[in-house]
Amino acid sequence: MTPTWSSSPNEIRSRQHLNSRRLKHIIFITLAFTLVLVALSFFDEVTEGRNSSFDLSKSYNFVDDARQLGIQEAPDSVNGHDHGDDFLFNPSASIEFIDDQDETRQLETHYKNSIQDPRFRILCTADTQSMAWGSYQARCVTLKNYADQCAPFAHVITRVLPEPGFCAHYNATLYVKGIPPQREELGRIFIDVVDKYDIKEEDIREGMEVIVQNKLQGDLYNKNHVTHIVEHWYNNDPEDTYIPEIRDLEKGSPLKVGNVCCGCPSPKIDSSNVEFTMIDEKVEGTPITAWFLKFMSSSGWTESQMTKLVETNEYGTGMLYYSVFRTLFDVMIVTPKRRFDKLTYGSIQRIVSVMKSGVPVLVEVRGPAFEMFVDRYGYSCVYAENPIGIKKYGTLEDALKKMHDANARKQCQEEGLKIAEDFSPSVMAKRLLVTLGYKGDFKC
Repeated sequence: MTPTWSSSPNEIRSRQHLNSRRLKHIIFITLAFTLVLVALSFFDEVTEGRNSSFDLSKSYNFVDDARQLGIQEAPDSVNGHDHGDDFLFNPSASIEFIDDQDETRQLETHYKNSIQDPRFRILCTADTQSMAWGSYQARCVTLKNYADQCAPFAHVITRVLPEPGFCAHYNATLYVKGIPPQREELGRIFIDVVDKYDIKEEDIREGMEVIVQNKLQGDLYNKNHVTHIVEHWYNNDPEDTYIPEIRDLEKGSPLKVGNVCCGCPSPKIDSSNVEFTMIDEKVEGTPITAWFLKFMSSSGWTESQMTKLVETNEYGTGMLYYSVFRTLFDVMIVTPKRRFDKLTYGSIQRIVSVMKSGVPVLVEVRGPAFEMFVDRYGYSCVYAENPIGIKKYGTLEDALKKMHDANARKQCQEEGLKIAEDFSPSVMAKRLLVTLGYKGDFKC
């Protein structure tokens, strides 16, 4: 006969009470541990966002008032942002559009076996109009290219925003030049303002984070949102290591100076020993293929060569610009646009893109954005046109006199190339991935 055991009612109640206490202890410890992890994660996110920014004292005294400087010229923008600063990227570069079925298959694999597919998923998107412009393509397509090569546990997806109810899930979403809907499947949402200056903090939903170009732009959004400074990288091939030779000017030969911009005012140059060329893309047209041969056909370029380079090389458009800089000019001048928002919050991408070409660059210090940049790096090849700025930075005439000396131009070249290293796609894309929450390894 099989033996049986029985317990008294008191013993049963005692065991039940003991088990209940044990269960409460387990639940309490689990909840406490979870709260600690959440607190640490929040602290880490906020600290990372604050530490990524360039520390600039609010008592910084700028040499001019951008608000006064910015009211003279009519805006050259469309819907609040200016496309002229996108000029160094190939607008025909491809964007990876994932179809719904392919996305679903990837997600099913990811959810069923996260050990085999432990990637950090980032959706990099914008509205359809913004996706056609270089600022989106430089930010998202270049980010994806870098992640595919160097961040094995990151999966960057460049596509339009999925419809509500679509089964995709992302760890983070980067939305360029706009405010996306707040949906759980988008993960942490980051708004990359760029030059969409009509985005107001009160319109940004709670919990969304904001990526800006400098501290002053960050101050517009950091009252109720976490902000991160991630500047735009230069828009050309990082593998382009060609450095143009600095030539000695023959006695009496002019210094060849150029400025390429869309809607920038032309510098006033009175020196008879300077040959200055202003290429205003607002006049000549965009993209660069609209005017490239006008200036470069005499150097042997043909339409077929130009077209082939743009169509077959991701950085083809940027290489056309570099050909202009390197072939035609001893010195490039970079001037800011005369609008308050551009002068104060604008990208310094044009400066570093021209610096990467290896052609010596003279920067006009006008407005806080350019002034913060040159002071941050101690860049010496600068000038100003207002009286207060001239006392600190000197005049354009003084700067051009120095540029007649090959050694002075060589110094500008070396300083510029050194600065450009900080704005390479690899350096800045890595910073952006970390900002978006990626904690995996980097192979390069």
